[in-house]
Amino acid sequence: MMKIETARRLTFDVGWVFISYIVTMAVGLFLKVLLGNFFDAEGLGAYSMVLTIWAIVTITGAFGVPVAIITYVSQNKSKDNVRNTLVTSGLIFGLLVGLLASVIVFILAPYMEFIFNIPNLGRLLRYVAPCFPFVIFNEMFSSYLNAIRHMRGFSLFDIFRNLGLLFVTVAMIWLGFGIEGAVMAMVIMPIATSIVALAYHRKVMTFRFRHFRIYTRRLIKFGSRLYFASAAAMINTQVTVLLIGFYLADTEVGIYSVAIMFFNALVMLPMAMQRVTFPTISGYFAEKRLDKIKILMGMTLKFSFVFLSIMCLLMFYFVDDAIGLLFPGKENFLLAVIPIQILAVMGLVYGTIAPVSILFTAAGKPDIPMKISIAKALVNVTLGVFLVPLSLTFLGYQIGGINGATIALGSSYILEVFLFFMLVKPKLGIRVKANAILRGLAAFIGVLGTGYVIAVCTDIDENISGAGLIFTYVIILMAIGLVTKKDISMGMSIIKKPGQ
Repeated sequence: MMKIETARRLTFDVGWVFISYIVTMAVGLFLKVLLGNFFDAEGLGAYSMVLTIWAIVTITGAFGVPVAIITYVSQNKSKDNVRNTLVTSGLIFGLLVGLLASVIVFILAPYMEFIFNIPNLGRLLRYVAPCFPFVIFNEMFSSYLNAIRHMRGFSLFDIFRNLGLLFVTVAMIWLGFGIEGAVMAMVIMPIATSIVALAYHRKVMTFRFRHFRIYTRRLIKFGSRLYFASAAAMINTQVTVLLIGFYLADTEVGIYSVAIMFFNALVMLPMAMQRVTFPTISGYFAEKRLDKIKILMGMTLKFSFVFLSIMCLLMFYFVDDAIGLLFPGKENFLLAVIPIQILAVMGLVYGTIAPVSILFTAAGKPDIPMKISIAKALVNVTLGVFLVPLSLTFLGYQIGGINGATIALGSSYILEVFLFFMLVKPKLGIRVKANAILRGLAAFIGVLGTGYVIAVCTDIDENISGAGLIFTYVIILMAIGLVTKKDISMGMSIIKKPGQ
């Protein structure tokens, strides 16, 4: 019964977050399709570079405090005074550090244009510079809603800022402001979102300044242990864009951004689940309920693998058709097919553990994810510097350039999975049972290998063979026990009793 109740609550919390993630991914997809069709790969590349630098500044500028808010507030849910002081400290800190980030970006903008040799990049970065106090403030407020498990408010807040960004961007382009208007939307919408947050805050918190300095220092101390992890994680996700921009051209940046768009769509659900599992697991660690943590991990790992493996196969066999539908007449975007297929396979391995990858941070051991993130970044940077400028073909496939960037990024995610399983038992005393998932992974590799043989040795249409192989794979999952009658019964129980 406890397992069903845990699954039920997780399901409906994830439901709200998943809706917001669908909106977020849909907005990102639509914006890239819009900009890719309106400005071609060059315009999309310039916008993606601005977005990359914007993301790096936002994550590193927050100094790990949003995660610290989730951790401490989750552990002090019943202590209103402590909770209010924690979030007040985080919000004020966000405004101050965001202001400093704005000044730094404004000063360094011309030098970034020179380094990456992308026309007008410096001007675009100066347009976007004023947004950072509001962006980081919004991240702090969003983290608080996540920490108190107010998932409906958290999701609606996220939906508002993403849909708002879409509408403002479309309006600015329609009014004739071009790529500059798309960048200016990144300033207008965060300001509007901060106004909404201030108007809404009375329903979930009150500003409290007593012991403000004490709790600010506590957040910064914990956040600083996460800062290098956050910085390294952001470097890991964005360094390939920077390397492509440095070694290649803005056209390749635009093509690569399409590959990342599909990768983000693939791991959307596991990342949505992480927003729920983080505060949940933090609370379980505070209560010393390792039994509930093991139940939660077992359910999420199995579900993530089954969902991702099927989605990965769909993406692997039908991605060229999807690109043709999304970018009609833009043949150069078909160059993203191979990078997408590489990221899809590696994303399966990473996405499976994504919902519980925050286990160490939730347990109050942020030094472990910091070391993992640094190791990932080192692997990604080293491989990226070597592979991106490389011009080499192996078995008919280009190893360098955009493909090299995806290999570097995917390898860093594989390393994270390996280190996670290697450290979780000795550091936390939790044994992860993954035998069923390993059997499923073997079946997945077998299906891909069969598809390759069919493509090379027969004239069967790839879409037809892909559809048949996916159907066969689902049957194999049921045969090896990854999808059981018990899982189906539990799902039906959750669906039949949504109000409990």
